[in-house]
Amino acid sequence: RLSVNDLLILATAKTLVKHPRFNAYWLEDHLQLHSQVNIGIAVALDDGLVVPAILDVANKGLAQISAEARDVAARARKGALTQEEFTASTFTISTLGAFGVDVLVAIINPPQVGILGIGAAKEKPVVRDGQVVVRNMMTIVLSADHRATDGAEGARFLETLRQMIEAPGMMLA
Repeated sequence: RLSVNDLLILATAKTLVKHPRFNAYWLEDHLQLHSQVNIGIAVALDDGLVVPAILDVANKGLAQISAEARDVAARARKGALTQEEFTASTFTISTLGAFGVDVLVAIINPPQVGILGIGAAKEKPVVRDGQVVVRNMMTIVLSADHRATDGAEGARFLETLRQMIEAPGMMLA
């Protein structure tokens, strides 16, 4: 069963391919770009938060991403993650929509240079073609390390992500 989170993971991976400065680590005094996109997903535990990685996400289909996301989250709750799953994330997604949170400004996991904070999808009135209609809307906040990137690049990243979410067929390209 696919979820909105699965779609967001794939859309983020495809966006990172187009904006590689966000799929990177800041190491001492330089930026290290990664060729593989490993998305860390924040998993809340009773005694804290862990961020297991789904490896090589940009080269996987939605069904595989969904299965792997559920698997790493379940194993995180059981304390059964591998060392690579704990350390391989190149970018993180933190989603608190299940808690009804509208906006989340997430804290970057060093040495990563970016993280998305994703709020709940909620029905809201929006204007489309001059008419007020009800649509499911969510807020996505990008936190980024300014040593690696800037606000203009962040805006372009979010624009690409928005386009992919609104037109999922773009993820097939």
